[in-house]
Amino acid sequence: MFEIRDGCLLKKGRPFRIKGVNLGGWLNREGYILGGRNIAEHIIWKNIERIAGKKTADRFIRIIEENFITRKDFQIIRSLGFNAVRLPFNSRYFLTSKGSVDEKAVKKLKKTVDVIGSSRLHVILDMHAAPGSQNSDWHSDSDGRARFWESRRRQKQFLDLWKALSETFRHHPWVIGYDLMNEPNNKDHKKIFSALEKALLVIRQGGDRKILFLEGNNWSQEISFLAPFARLFENVMISVHCYEPVLFAFNIVCGLTYPGLINGRKWNKMTLKKHYQKHAEFARKNKAAIFVGEFGISSRCPRCHAELRLIDDVLDIFDDFGWHWTYWTYKSVAGMNYPDGLFQLNQNPFWLCRLHHIQSWENFASIARQGKNKDFLELARTLRTKNFDCNKALMNIVRKHLG
Repeated sequence: MFEIRDGCLLKKGRPFRIKGVNLGGWLNREGYILGGRNIAEHIIWKNIERIAGKKTADRFIRIIEENFITRKDFQIIRSLGFNAVRLPFNSRYFLTSKGSVDEKAVKKLKKTVDVIGSSRLHVILDMHAAPGSQNSDWHSDSDGRARFWESRRRQKQFLDLWKALSETFRHHPWVIGYDLMNEPNNKDHKKIFSALEKALLVIRQGGDRKILFLEGNNWSQEISFLAPFARLFENVMISVHCYEPVLFAFNIVCGLTYPGLINGRKWNKMTLKKHYQKHAEFARKNKAAIFVGEFGISSRCPRCHAELRLIDDVLDIFDDFGWHWTYWTYKSVAGMNYPDGLFQLNQNPFWLCRLHHIQSWENFASIARQGKNKDFLELARTLRTKNFDCNKALMNIVRKHLG
C-alpha cells in the first residue's frame, strides 16, 4: 500500500504525508510521563515484585495498558486531524523469560493495532527499548549501560522479534512500517549500520515491503552514514529527532527565551532552518524521505504560552522541507521538564504525590503493600484521558499544520 519513489511517500500511488502523534509512556513506560523520576522501567517493576510479588506488579502494568490509552483516545486523535500514531514499545514485553519471542504478546499487539486501525489511524511500530538497551538513557529501559551492543544473544533477540513482528504485520492495511531502533547510540557508526542492515534483511527476506524507518547515531542526529540505505534499498525512510535548542525545549536551563540567545548561540526560525538544512541536503542528495519521529516542548507558561513559538516555527520548517512527523507526545503528567503532552494531567491524585519526595510510580510499591482494591481502581480512573487537560494553545498550533 505504501512505497517510496524518488523520496516521496505514496499511498496507493498518491502522495501521502505522515502527520501524527506518539503514544509515549503506554507500551514503554517512562518515568516523567507518569510524573516520576526517569528510572529504568524494569527496575520499578522488580521493586514491586520484591515487595508484593509478580502478580501484583503485572497488575500495575495491566492497569496502565488498559487505562492510559484506550479506544476512545484513538477516536480523539483521529478527530483532531492526525492520520498516524507512532507506537513506542519495550521489547521486554515481547520476549519470554527465556529470551524467545512471546507469541501471545505479539498477538495481543496485533489486536491493539487492529483497534487503532478501526479509527482509521495508520501505525508506525517503534522499538523504543531494544533487548539490553541500545542507549544509556531511561527511555530504552537502561540502567545506565547500553548492553545491546555487548551481547550477541540480545542482538539475535532483536532480529527474532522483528522477524515475528514482520510475519504478523506485513499485510496489515493500517501499518505503515517499522521504526527499527529508537535513538541508537554507539561510538562506532558501523555497529549501528550492521544492526539495522541485519534487521532490514530479515524483514525483506520474508517478503515484507513495509516502510522501514532508520534512525541515526547520537539520538537520531547523525544520519550521514545511513546514505547507503537510502540509495540502495527500497522503501526506506530516514528518521531524525528535532528538539533543538535542547536547553530550551527541555527547559534544562530555566529562564531561556525563544527566539533568543541560548548557550551562546542565537536561535530563531532562520537559524533553526539553517540547522536542519543538513538533513534536507542529505534527502536531496540521496533522494531520501525524512521522517521526524519526535519533536516537542516542555510546557511552562499556562497563560502566555511563549514557549510554543518554537513548535510553530519547526512545523513551518517541516512544511517547507516536506518532512513527515509525529509529535512527542500525546499525553503526559504535567511537568516543567521534558517534552510533555497535548493532554496533561494537572491534578494531584493520591498516587502522584507532587509534594512528596517520592512521587508517582515509585509509590506503586507502597500501594501494592497495602493491597487496597480501591487504590488500584482510583489509579485506573485517574490515568484516563478524560482527567487530563487539553493544552489548547499547543493543539491549535499543531492543528494549523494538519491540513
